[in-house]
Amino acid sequence: MDREPKQTYLDLEPPALARTRTHSVVALAAAALGVLAIAALAITNSGSGVANHSTEGEMVLSGLQALGTSAGSKSVGSAEPSQKIVGALAEKPALTTTAPPTTVTAPAVAALRKSTAGSAPSSTAPPAAPRGNPPGGGSAWTPTGPVYWLAADGNDGGDGSEGSPWRNFGSVLRRLHPGDTLLVKAGTYGNTRTGPAINIEGVNGAAGAPVTIAAAPGQQVNILGGGWQVIRVAGSSYVDVRGFDVSGSAASDRSTANGIEVNGAHHVRLVANTVHDVGGGGIVGVRANHVTIDSNRVYNTSMWNSNQSSAISLFESANIGGGNNSDGFSFYVRNNIVYNNKNLVGAITDGNCIIIDSNRDTKYGGSTYVANNLCYANGGRGVHVFIADNVLAVNNTLVGNLTSREMGDQGELSAIQATNVTFRNNLVIPSRDGAGAHEYAASAISYANNMYAGSPHERQTGSDLVVGDARIGSDYVPLAGSPAIDAGTSDGAPSIDRRGRTRTGAPDVGAYEG
Repeated sequence: MDREPKQTYLDLEPPALARTRTHSVVALAAAALGVLAIAALAITNSGSGVANHSTEGEMVLSGLQALGTSAGSKSVGSAEPSQKIVGALAEKPALTTTAPPTTVTAPAVAALRKSTAGSAPSSTAPPAAPRGNPPGGGSAWTPTGPVYWLAADGNDGGDGSEGSPWRNFGSVLRRLHPGDTLLVKAGTYGNTRTGPAINIEGVNGAAGAPVTIAAAPGQQVNILGGGWQVIRVAGSSYVDVRGFDVSGSAASDRSTANGIEVNGAHHVRLVANTVHDVGGGGIVGVRANHVTIDSNRVYNTSMWNSNQSSAISLFESANIGGGNNSDGFSFYVRNNIVYNNKNLVGAITDGNCIIIDSNRDTKYGGSTYVANNLCYANGGRGVHVFIADNVLAVNNTLVGNLTSREMGDQGELSAIQATNVTFRNNLVIPSRDGAGAHEYAASAISYANNMYAGSPHERQTGSDLVVGDARIGSDYVPLAGSPAIDAGTSDGAPSIDRRGRTRTGAPDVGAYEG
């Protein structure tokens, strides 16, 4: 019997909110085989990157400025069938499950090897990962075209200058042209019920001249939303979204919104955003293409969607926006910090740090590059490829994930019903022995120069290393004498590490150069 059954998704728009999958196979197994079969399937099932939405903890707001909520807002009555299901879930009385803490403590690396599978995440954001998200590819950016401004106390009748800023996203986004930048001044925007707070629909830039919506440099811009998504990019192209603090209402109403969702859009870059406290997926791509997810921080997501979700997910990618892999790859997921994302309801199968999900179903022909990501204390796997192909995962650091006890036989590096996947130069410190890597019904999966702390795993190859002590500091950077130093190969490795430091000679294993 197939232990890793493919999931069935109900939603037509599985974003941060819609990707609702029914575990039909699990249900059948339950009827035929009983509780033990359900447990086995829940442990091995890998799907859901998109419809899994976690609405991260909600902030208590008073006098909140609700901007841009009219465009794209959906009520349960007008939602698509799958969305109605999600909406109905959001309206149910509070569940008894306790949400993961918004503040977590990071275990010493030495203690991680002794932690018990399924224990509650206990990790702290590493000292080298400041909240401002300056990692690798996301710190240096300067607008190159016309710049307009938006502020909570602005006026849409103004000229959009810094001294006379606009006010509502819904009305001003349609005014932007290729190459334009909309800078948002400090403040709190959106709402925690109807969402999306920013609906970027039908906005089109051009190659070399994207439309950019960004937090003004050095300013704290909070975007709050509920409903299906907090920020939605749909039917658009050549759009950049930068520098926002994106949160949902999951802590108060356990809604299942996605944080940032790219749906049916192409050539979209999501850079240096912080996404947290949403009950659905953190950053989600649905039937999208040519998307870059760079230098974001994602935590406390994926909690409340009973159909499961993950922190960063690419679901049913589509062959849109011109030829695939025009610059080597179609999707880039790099330089992100992802922690404390976990499923808490339903048949627990996800809560992954990064998932490339069901792309074969759309006959998708592009490739995905996953590099320089730090993933720790997540309920699911570190990097998971599920019913998808053509993925290179290189120089990632995966520490103490698989905290959900339902993930008992899974691996930090995971390929299930996948082909043409390469895991290279990854530093893996699993929460238990043997959880370094896992395959099921997969082919053409290769491993090279990965380093695992603990016992050998099921897919160890000649160039992989297994060590008793990885000698990694509390900031996840290799210490002097670490076996990770110079243990990688330059083949496919990023030229800089997660902090933007140049790699020279043989690269170190993991996201950081020592």
